Amino acid sequence: MLKALKDRIGSDIGKYDTTALYLWDNSHADASLANVVLPGVGLSAMLLLSPSQKAVANGKVSIIQKMKQDIIGGSTFVLRTTKFVLEEK
Repeated sequence: MLKALKDRIGSDIGKYDTTALYLWDNSHADASLANVVLPGVGLSAMLLLSPSQKAVANGKVSIIQKMKQDIIGGSTFVLRTTKFVLEEK
């Protein structure tokens, strides 16, 4: 997956820390990434969503930003099925 990502975004890959990648492989369960410490000068992050070969229905992803227990922001993205698949070369 990392090679395919590098092929896709080229030299921009250097803008991201790819030493830790997280994989969520159960689309029927919620997932969370908690206790992320953000640098004081901002954050460049990437969320790569790759559909299963068996995906037949649209889906959605919600990102909820919390500080302690308070919700301070977030977004919901609707994911449409497509025939395009990011392939390794």
